[in-house]
Amino acid sequence: MCQVTISNAYAKNEEYSGFKVYNIKLETEEQQHKFEILKSDLIDYWRKPSKKFNITGQAMILNYIKTLETTYENSTDINLKVIDAALTAEGRSLIYIKVTSQASTSEKPIIIIEAGINPREWISTIPTSLNIVNKLLDQSNNRFISNYEWIIIPVLNPDGYEYTHTNLRLWMKSRNTQSYLGAICPGVNINRNFDIDWLSFDSSSSPCSHLYGGTEAFSEVETRLIKSLLNNYGERIRLYVSLQNNEGYITYPWQYERAASGMFVQQHLLGLNMIEAMQESYNLGTASEIYGDRASGTSTDFMRKNGVLYTFNIDIVPRGEDSVIIPREEITTIAEDVWRAVSEAADTLS
Repeated sequence: MCQVTISNAYAKNEEYSGFKVYNIKLETEEQQHKFEILKSDLIDYWRKPSKKFNITGQAMILNYIKTLETTYENSTDINLKVIDAALTAEGRSLIYIKVTSQASTSEKPIIIIEAGINPREWISTIPTSLNIVNKLLDQSNNRFISNYEWIIIPVLNPDGYEYTHTNLRLWMKSRNTQSYLGAICPGVNINRNFDIDWLSFDSSSSPCSHLYGGTEAFSEVETRLIKSLLNNYGERIRLYVSLQNNEGYITYPWQYERAASGMFVQQHLLGLNMIEAMQESYNLGTASEIYGDRASGTSTDFMRKNGVLYTFNIDIVPRGEDSVIIPREEITTIAEDVWRAVSEAADTLS
């Protein structure tokens, strides 16, 4: 529910006579997106925070992550580092966490967990990704850091994530204003900006679309981070998981074409193991089959195309009435489900 005030754009005093206040109920993503585009100096709106739940702000989370790094700085068992990789368009830190044992070697295989590519999907961002970090620090799970080096990106789209808390709950893009309509329609859909059949399917060249793929592939610092990880670690990357939340799916490439990638049988069998470990009802298959359509420029297709065999989207099963806005009481259970799937994959591949 939003309160919208129609006003004189040139009024400089605080006289509110003549203002009208309307209550508008925005029920769908499309309605919210159109409202965002129409917003101008003639329209001001006041928005109440969601009553479902609120995830702790990024500044506090960053402090927590930095505290973890300090805590394990002199550990003889655990090697935990926080990498400040880049700054976003709005000047926020784009970070990832590396966790392994101190006995790490340069040949240890790598698991990458990417969270928060779609900023409105809060449950697949901080709660699930940091729960994985905490599990890796538990001594009872020592085998996971002994066998692998882990790279966890808790929020791949920090600017968009912040915007979903302060302005538009269902926002799907970054906040980059570099396009020709950037001042009116900012942002790029990060999961349409990878160089894999870029801008061909379920993507848009219009900056005002929530599926806008950017001015070119890898135009965004967020996608360039993933590309740099691939360039730096290449064949060492054993597993790549993109965390999202939608309808309860585990999918593997391809999404840009209606076919499975090579060696899809191995991917499917591993996906079955992950679902069994979660003890939840998930659908499994290629992304184009499960989602019912093709999409270009996605992170998992990009990684698979460049040699990472085991790449998955985990679309977390909704436990509330909404697949995006999930009740607070379900957060811990969902985060544990994701850990069971990821840890099962790690055990199977070790």
